[in-house]
Amino acid sequence: MVGAQASTPVDHMVRIKPNGFTLIELLVVITIVAILGGIGSVVYNRVQVSGRQVECASNMRQIGTALLLYATEHNGNFPETSHSGDREGSWIYSLEDYLGRIDEVRMSPADPHRKDRLEEDGTSYTLNSIVFNPTRDRYGNVLTRYNNLNLLDQPAKTMLMAIVSDQKRGTSADHTHSETWTNWTAVQVDISTDRHRVGNGETDGTKGKSNYLYADGHVESIHGSQFKNWIEEGINPAMPPE
Repeated sequence: MVGAQASTPVDHMVRIKPNGFTLIELLVVITIVAILGGIGSVVYNRVQVSGRQVECASNMRQIGTALLLYATEHNGNFPETSHSGDREGSWIYSLEDYLGRIDEVRMSPADPHRKDRLEEDGTSYTLNSIVFNPTRDRYGNVLTRYNNLNLLDQPAKTMLMAIVSDQKRGTSADHTHSETWTNWTAVQVDISTDRHRVGNGETDGTKGKSNYLYADGHVESIHGSQFKNWIEEGINPAMPPE
C-alpha cells in the first residue's frame, strides 16, 4: 500500500518484565527484614524488662505495707533479721499474716534464681542491716539503733530493702551488711544493683536499674551507675539521714 510504513520485527516484540526479584532486590529485602527483626527484638526485651520491674516494685510495696503494719502492732519495732538459715527466723515469714500470697510476693519476677529461692524458703529481697540490726559494743550495749519506725527522722529517705545479689541464697541471706559499703565490691556482694536490665552476661552492676523500698512505703528505681557514683563519692545510700 502506498504511503504505508513498513513494519519491523522490533515493532512486533512484546517486552516482558521478568517475574520475581533480582538478587540485589532480595538482598535489600532480607537486610530490611533483619533490621526490623532486630529492632522488634530489642523493643520486646525492653518491654519485658519494664514489666518485670513494675511487678517487682509492686511486690516491694506490698512488703513495705506489711512492714509498716507489723511496726504499728509492735510499738514501732520492725521484725528481726537472722542468719539462722531456718524459716522461723526469717523476717519475710514474720510478715506472712500481712502478705497473704507470700510465695508470690517474696520472689522478684526478674530473679534468675527464684525457683531455687522458693525451694530454700528464701526471698529475692534483703533488708538494710543498718536499719534492722542495732550496732553494739563488745559488752552488748546498743550504740546505734534504727529498727523502730519512730526513730527514723526522714522515712522517705531511709532505705529499708533492696534486691538480693545472685551470690546470696537461702534464709540466711535475709539482710545486707551495708555498714561495710565503703567500696563497690562490698555492695555487689550484698545486692543486685542492675537486676532490671536488657541483656545478660557479665556485668559490673551498672548496666541497668534496681528497685529500693523506703520507710514511707514508696519504691524507687535507681540506676546502677548512680549507685556506684554515690559509693565512690563516699556516700552510703543505706545510711538513714539525720
